[in-house]
Amino acid sequence: MPVPSQAYNIVISTFLSRHSNKRKDHWGGSMENRFRIVGEINFYLFYLQILIYNIFQVVEDMRLFSISVRRHIMEYILLLSEWVGW
Repeated sequence: MPVPSQAYNIVISTFLSRHSNKRKDHWGGSMENRFRIVGEINFYLFYLQILIYNIFQVVEDMRLFSISVRRHIMEYILLLSEWVGW
């Protein structure tokens, strides 16, 4: 039984083969049409990479913001305690 990565290779190679890809739409027929899927995969992988990078950037920004907020809260508590005389 093939592992998933091998299965993906089989699907792509089957899709690119002129012998197995008998589609009549813009994904089959000529070599240009059959290889269009490679461009689509590259586009979406690039888009996914940018999306993942942005998610990690947002998480890092939130982490830095929470550190900043905690620091300001501690400074406020210290100032308040000095003012109250604790």
